[in-house]
Amino acid sequence: MIGRMEPTDSRRQLIVGAGGALLFISLFLPWEKAGGVSVTGWQASTTTDIYLAIAAGIAVLAALTGGHVGLFRPDVSLMGAADILNVIASLLLIWLLVFDFPEGASRGVGAILALVGAAVAACGAGDWRVLKGQPVFPRLP
Repeated sequence: MIGRMEPTDSRRQLIVGAGGALLFISLFLPWEKAGGVSVTGWQASTTTDIYLAIAAGIAVLAALTGGHVGLFRPDVSLMGAADILNVIASLLLIWLLVFDFPEGASRGVGAILALVGAAVAACGAGDWRVLKGQPVFPRLP
């Protein structure tokens, strides 16, 4: 069909991998700035950084393997895991940036890039075929 806008698998892998890599790199950039002192993503929190690193790692792993490898179950692929983990990471980062950011501190570039990376990985890993009439839960062979 002419004008079809579905990304190819290699382009999808590139999008997911780039989002995951950006999310991971952002953990080493300044997240908070207060009084001339910068704090990285690793220093800013105790558990959120671990979750974000896992979400980034799964996204990169999904990109490297094509996302077709099952994760603990044959019907849960790495691409599906990257999708849900990065959707949650995006929501978590929105909450942190809007409602739970330390008072008196300014948002650093790392926090913004983390949100962008998580959103890119989530959108790239998402299964958009359901919007075109495909079943939500396809049958396994």
